[in-house]
Amino acid sequence: MHKRILVTIGLLLTLAVSGLANDALVLSMGDTIHPVTETVIQIERENLVISYNETTRLWDVEVDFIFYNPTDQPRKEQVAFVNYAVPYEDFNHRITGFTTRVNGVTLPFTRREESGKHPDLPWEGSTEYFISTITFQPGYTRVNHKYSYSGIIGTYYGFSYVLTTAKKWKGPIKYFSLTIELPENSSVGKPELALVPYGQFKKDRYDRCFFRRGGFFFTATDFVPETDLWVKILVLPYYLYSEYPLAGREISMHTLLYDELNPTELADLTKEELRILRNAIYAWHGYKFADLELTAYFLRQSWYFPEDDNAKIRLTELQSKNVELLLAYEGR
Repeated sequence: MHKRILVTIGLLLTLAVSGLANDALVLSMGDTIHPVTETVIQIERENLVISYNETTRLWDVEVDFIFYNPTDQPRKEQVAFVNYAVPYEDFNHRITGFTTRVNGVTLPFTRREESGKHPDLPWEGSTEYFISTITFQPGYTRVNHKYSYSGIIGTYYGFSYVLTTAKKWKGPIKYFSLTIELPENSSVGKPELALVPYGQFKKDRYDRCFFRRGGFFFTATDFVPETDLWVKILVLPYYLYSEYPLAGREISMHTLLYDELNPTELADLTKEELRILRNAIYAWHGYKFADLELTAYFLRQSWYFPEDDNAKIRLTELQSKNVELLLAYEGR
């Protein structure tokens, strides 16, 4: 029972450390920074891709803009990218790999960092400013920028992304597209933006999406963002604490996969219940069962996605030990 309580507390108290990335190249945060002048430059097209990098454990962001200058003269604009973050011990709160390219040419930028409190958040933090100058020729200009950041850590991880700064440009975004590539085994709450899920996913009983592989996408025309993007992924151990393969039994998926089973927990289980628990370990890894009843049983679990090749499945040493113990109790 204590594990159920722990999960409830974890869901209610989200202790998050966040790095807030921004959309577009101009951001105003609590009157700390504004565009130098009101601009006539419009966003014709924006393609935004946010993906989790399993190697660096950072969120990679790449944005392709097509801007439109409706005048017959070049316009030189000072543009700024702002990142507000909350430093914490060894948490990397800074932007890494920031680059901006205009029609294929990399722009120089100046960077500064200031300490202070964000007006909408309760924590002291730091703000990074990346400032460049872009000359927009009459007609269309392509701007690409990319960077990586840590996002959020805590009971939830994921990222916050400021979309509403696009309103600093003139008019709506004529064509907007967003793609989010999530890490494997992600349990994600419903974002405020009407994102469309793709890939291998199921809705769970908490109205969250569990993705084995996949993410979200969103497209719009004449898009005026009225809300920012906040994608919160429940850290996997917390998710598994709340997943019980046997209704009414206190053995969670986290226990089966990451804890050494205690024989006293198994003493009053039936042979069928022991069989379900043993096979739940394989099911987590995507085992494709020949037994149709087992298949039907696990397909009701939000985390089960059968794979095509059982030979690729590898249990950890602890999981193999739990399988052996469950099998021994089944044979009694």
